[in-house]
Amino acid sequence: MFVRLPDVSSDVTSTDILDRFFKVLHAEFATDADGHRRTKRQDRSLQVSFPEYDLYVDAVPARPYGDGTWEIPQKGDENEWVRTNPYGLTDLPSTMNADYGEYYVPTVKLLRQSGHALLGTKKPGGFFIEMAAYQAFDSGAVSGNDQAEYYVSALREVSKIIIHV
Repeated sequence: MFVRLPDVSSDVTSTDILDRFFKVLHAEFATDADGHRRTKRQDRSLQVSFPEYDLYVDAVPARPYGDGTWEIPQKGDENEWVRTNPYGLTDLPSTMNADYGEYYVPTVKLLRQSGHALLGTKKPGGFFIEMAAYQAFDSGAVSGNDQAEYYVSALREVSKIIIHV
């Protein structure tokens, strides 16, 4: 979940915003009905789990950069931010799906489900799988005549990327 914080100034460090963000989310979602902790701080986001739905949400705080893009905390660096364009990332799947006869989006969903089934909460996560799928399709290495062939072709190409993680 991309959380836009339009009033965060440029002098706020990524550590500070994550600390504040965690405080708010932890106050609201600290534990589930069984007393299990539901909030977890990560490198650039906060995770809130909803075990009753077998779901977790990564909430990423973002501040405006000034040119229509946003900044999110930089992974591994407590005082840095990295620029991102979530709106551009939203457009990419639609374009790719049209280019591949509406097979791209269902294939990515299958890959993400496969990753979740095989890896659970281990890395790489769903977003990594999605970006690896985009790279594989964009390279022209993924092809097929039906959904099954696209899935197998994409799985083969994405596995080549994942093996290097």
